[in-house]
Amino acid sequence: MFCLALGSLLGCENALLVIQPNRDAQVGTAHDAGMSGAHPDAAPLMPGDDAAPPADDAAPAAMGDDAALDPDAGMMSVADAAQPVPDGGVPVVPCGFDMLQPADRERVVLVGEPFSAVPGVDGTTIRAMRLSTAGVLTPTDTRIDVGFRPARVEFVPSGQFALVLGEEGQLASIAVPSAGALTLVDTVVLPRAGYGDMQVLADGQTVIVAGSNVDISSGLSTVTLACDGQLTIDTAAFHNLRLTYSFDWIDPLQTRAVVLGGQAVFAPVDPIDTRIFERMNGRWTQVATFDLWSDAIDPKRIAVSPDGRTMLAPNGSPFSTQGGTVMVVNITGNVLASQRLIPDMDDAREALFSVDGATALVSLLSANSVAVLADRGMGFVEVSRIRGVGLAETLAAVERGPLTGLVLVTSVDANGGPNIARLQIDGAGVVRDLGQIELGMGSETIPGPLAIQR
Repeated sequence: MFCLALGSLLGCENALLVIQPNRDAQVGTAHDAGMSGAHPDAAPLMPGDDAAPPADDAAPAAMGDDAALDPDAGMMSVADAAQPVPDGGVPVVPCGFDMLQPADRERVVLVGEPFSAVPGVDGTTIRAMRLSTAGVLTPTDTRIDVGFRPARVEFVPSGQFALVLGEEGQLASIAVPSAGALTLVDTVVLPRAGYGDMQVLADGQTVIVAGSNVDISSGLSTVTLACDGQLTIDTAAFHNLRLTYSFDWIDPLQTRAVVLGGQAVFAPVDPIDTRIFERMNGRWTQVATFDLWSDAIDPKRIAVSPDGRTMLAPNGSPFSTQGGTVMVVNITGNVLASQRLIPDMDDAREALFSVDGATALVSLLSANSVAVLADRGMGFVEVSRIRGVGLAETLAAVERGPLTGLVLVTSVDANGGPNIARLQIDGAGVVRDLGQIELGMGSETIPGPLAIQR
């Protein structure tokens, strides 16, 4: 059954953006303006009057006063108050989504379920799990139907909302007051492309999404999250770049990003596969280009180290002479150099750095394992491998508090079924396998995208 379900990855039909009731979830009504362009062929939505600041009674409930008592980061702001975009972009009204909750608390984990019980039919639900202060991960029966096949999930810094990205550009906002109550707030549709990478900026209200296609619909999209959870596509901020796969920030202020995209062997031919962009006042400017790969690339998610000096780019392409590798690149200012390939990384999917940057993990889908990388004095190399993580793909880590270094990995084992594997980074290149949490038998419980509240 699992093989049949996984096989549908290669032949999924477009999912209709219809919100269906789910007995285990609280399902909200999608915002009319956001749903009006539900078909993937539709042009990007233009900002409407409904993007105006909401009334006071529409704002999310404020977090409790006890959130400010934790010296580790309770209610800390991770960004200056967002200011209106001065050059015609979508105004951003500060909502407090940049305020971090206490680091030592129970967290909500959201897991996308991209398969259904019927082979060839997409799954469209998001499931909630609880992560206790002791690190115990507990699945719940709380689910919400977003109406499309989920490809990526990300929380805003405060954890009050989560964003769910669909493979064909659907983007939904979900209110997350607890693991037992999820509410769908709004859905919009981005330009027609293939989607899999997304990041929420430190202000908690700006969402950057990478879309891959061969025409003017491909590139970096910007979406604004309002205080009431409504989404607005900033069409003026869209930056066209063919075959845009993944990106990550070089600096902590999120003004410079390295982007994998633009390479094409068809007219107009472009050998450039990696670029550095600067983002100022909500607009992208290309500042440097590099031809790092001599062949096709298939990265799901790249990663830049916390100090901005190293990039890891997995290439899981089975059609590339450089497939089954991870590229390590040095970053100095706006220069990428000294690239080298780590071999024997079959079906490499995602890369993730530890908070201190001393350890990196790479998920290896067909190898059913997670590679552990560390710098032993000559740059990052593989130092060990955690095996028995079936079809390892999505990586998510706790980055604050006592559970810092706990990494969750989506997994499907032939002898055990769908599960979440748990790894603990204890030091530079030192990673423990904490075992797996079973999600229940059946293809509908196979995990896809994964996110942990900060």
